[in-house]
Amino acid sequence: MLNIPEKILWVTQRLSAVFIFLFTVWFIISINSIELNNYYETITWIKTENNSILLFIFSLIVLLHSNLGLTVIIDDYVHELRYKKIFVILKNSLIIFCISFSGICLYLI
Repeated sequence: MLNIPEKILWVTQRLSAVFIFLFTVWFIISINSIELNNYYETITWIKTENNSILLFIFSLIVLLHSNLGLTVIIDDYVHELRYKKIFVILKNSLIIFCISFSGICLYLI
């Protein structure tokens, strides 16, 4: 039986998977409306306020989902507490870097 934090992780991971699916459908439909070979048209599409916000939210959800998955892997396969702490710190640092990088890149476009 799962305890409360594990249930929350499980539900959050499933919800993030559903949102990733929905955002992927939006992205595929939306990206088909532009010509990807045209750099300026692609940048204009990204600069559209709704698209840039949705792209950032999409990247946040993907990173949240990967964070949850990596947490489960670390909990299941790393048994020594010292190594577990190191991996969690590295994982969280990488996720924070990726979120920051995604936001800065979308802001600079």
